[in-house]
Amino acid sequence: MPCRHLVYIGVGFLEALMGKDGGDAGNGPSLDDLFRTGRDVEDGVLASKLLGKIYFGAGEINRVFVESTFFSAPMAKKLIAVGLGLHVLKRKGLIEDQALARSSEWFADQVQAMPKSVAETLSRLKSKGFFEKLGAGYRLPNWAMKKALMALDGGIDE
Repeated sequence: MPCRHLVYIGVGFLEALMGKDGGDAGNGPSLDDLFRTGRDVEDGVLASKLLGKIYFGAGEINRVFVESTFFSAPMAKKLIAVGLGLHVLKRKGLIEDQALARSSEWFADQVQAMPKSVAETLSRLKSKGFFEKLGAGYRLPNWAMKKALMALDGGIDE
């Protein structure tokens, strides 16, 4: 018996909170507002964090350009931004999942730095969990995207 009263009290509380019809009569958020893909949220965050740091040339899907205003940033941040840029190309359907892994020479071309120092920086970023090694290339994995986005604003120990 006590359980039935608790359920009734709970339903009564919800009715009082939401109105007799069970809805909010257009006065606020609905339960449908809770159903979004994680990608909807991430795309906006990704765009806002990368704007002013990288860009893409029209029709150039094999290139991620570093903005001139971001060029003086530490190499680690530029590499992370370029790695996130590859995710943008994938989300837009311009590259496949396996194209997220690129050679250190490719990354060096994007950030316009010496391949040896880029390879060393990528190796350090790999040990810190920003990149993973796949065959002859490096990629910023999906599970490291949040950490990478936060690192663009904060500092990265190189």
